[in-house]
Amino acid sequence: MNGICQEKEKNNMSKILTGIPSLLGVVLGVWLYSSDNFAYWFYVLAVFIFSIVFLFIGRYLVKSAPMISVIFIELWVIAPIILVAISTAVIVWITIKSPSWFSGSETEVNAVTGAFIGAITAYLAAAWTDDIASGDGIFWPSTQIKQAFLKFELIGDTLERQAAQDMRVHEKDIEGWGVLASWKRAAILAEYVKKVHGNQGDMNEKS
Repeated sequence: MNGICQEKEKNNMSKILTGIPSLLGVVLGVWLYSSDNFAYWFYVLAVFIFSIVFLFIGRYLVKSAPMISVIFIELWVIAPIILVAISTAVIVWITIKSPSWFSGSETEVNAVTGAFIGAITAYLAAAWTDDIASGDGIFWPSTQIKQAFLKFELIGDTLERQAAQDMRVHEKDIEGWGVLASWKRAAILAEYVKKVHGNQGDMNEKS
């Protein structure tokens, strides 16, 4: 019974944490729209570009320094916040401005603008906001970490292969790809990297 309650609490906490980037993105998007300083848009886009750079650095370092790699890739969480912010600002802007783009009676204009805004919202949802809200897709660090760990190309039923590929690492009681789980997986792979480098060093000394 306690185990079931703990699992429910863990799932509820996971949902709460998953929703934080979307919430921050909406708040940032409303602030962006209401701000009179257009330079803020450039600052936001610059932060987004930095998150892309961090992602590439993390993926590059994964086979030599897995734990440092995870730190850089986790910063990719900035990306969904920025994307939701931009989507929110665009939708708010269209909602407010679009009635002046169409002619006709008030009923006709409301119908046309409603359909137009609905189409834009549906497109953005299909493009990325649905994945961000559910914690899936390429805009989440967990997805990027999973893909990065596949670079180890491990085989067999070993602890290291489980850490790099499986949803659950039974020996260490690690489940999923959340922040803490990814950190623990990276620690296992860091030990593996040390062993491999140590073995290579021994072989070089013998030769």
